[in-house]
Amino acid sequence: MAGRYGLRLEKDNDEVQNLDGLERLLDLPASDDICTQVLNAWNLLDDIARSVGRTPDPRSPEVDTCYDKLFWGNNLESVTPDGEHYSPYFSDEERRLIADVLDRGRRVLAAHI
Repeated sequence: MAGRYGLRLEKDNDEVQNLDGLERLLDLPASDDICTQVLNAWNLLDDIARSVGRTPDPRSPEVDTCYDKLFWGNNLESVTPDGEHYSPYFSDEERRLIADVLDRGRRVLAAHI
């Protein structure tokens, strides 16, 4: 259908996004994979919420810092300098904020299924 409108879609990855148990990942030492899983879930839930006129993301400088740490913790080649590696540390409060964002997003999703 996108072709009818002159749009070309990028090939999507076939990985299923698991939205359960993500908070347990926050108790583990941060890794590229953990940051990627949590950030992908955050972005997915945010996209879903916005599509129904809501947002799971209570905007604040602290929440923005959590998002930024997850983003940089992905260590994407396009933004991470050669030879560098970022491993974020999340305080108890930051883990609580991330869990809150994920929980709000899942509640919005559940209300609209």
